[in-house]
Amino acid sequence: MVLLQLGWSFSFATESIALSMFFMLGIFLCLLVLNLSLRKALGPKPSLAQTVCLLLPFSLNFGWITAAMLANANILAVYRDPALQPSHVASAVCSCVVLGLAAVLGGFLLLDPVFCLVLVWAGTAVAKELAEPVES
Repeated sequence: MVLLQLGWSFSFATESIALSMFFMLGIFLCLLVLNLSLRKALGPKPSLAQTVCLLLPFSLNFGWITAAMLANANILAVYRDPALQPSHVASAVCSCVVLGLAAVLGGFLLLDPVFCLVLVWAGTAVAKELAEPVES
């Protein structure tokens, strides 16, 4: 996973949008497997220490990468065809739906409030940005 994060850092810094999406997807899948494995290994009632030291950091990272990957997907859509505005709106709406579904599924299936809160935070930031867009 470290190599994927290193690859993402370089691809993002050089504005290789498609390549950064590839690395983000790899990080997402690694964190998904890691979170599911941790929850299975710790059982249904992990201790407070296990939750804070093991689950919390990975849940936070998993929520962040989920939101960032959706944002990167929208950036990729705009990058590929900057003039195709209806497609950009459709991508944004789909991303909002996926973000909401991920928060609900994370809450009900994983019982992971940290993951849900990160997605709510990301959704709130997007809503605030869309309410007052900046012309570029």
